[in-house]
Amino acid sequence: MNKPTAIERLRAAVEFVQSERQAKRSADTIIAGLVERYGARHRSTGQEHQLRAAGVASSCTWSRDEGLLTNWERTAGLRLIGHAQGGFGRE
Repeated sequence: MNKPTAIERLRAAVEFVQSERQAKRSADTIIAGLVERYGARHRSTGQEHQLRAAGVASSCTWSRDEGLLTNWERTAGLRLIGHAQGGFGRE
């Protein structure tokens, strides 16, 4: 069995977040799921909150949960779009 590519891991993580959002899970619960299932790193240092999952890093200074997860989703979506268009993130 082949190891998933970086873009496949990212796509799986994004699909996980979307399904958890549809199930009305809290941002804290979704982030915990990313940590457990995808080896994400989540940390808060003072006013900055950081999330790195499936090769995508994001930060937020106003929210350790909802704002941070929303920022990560936006960045991940842009990475997937860029890959689909042959741009950055292409393997």
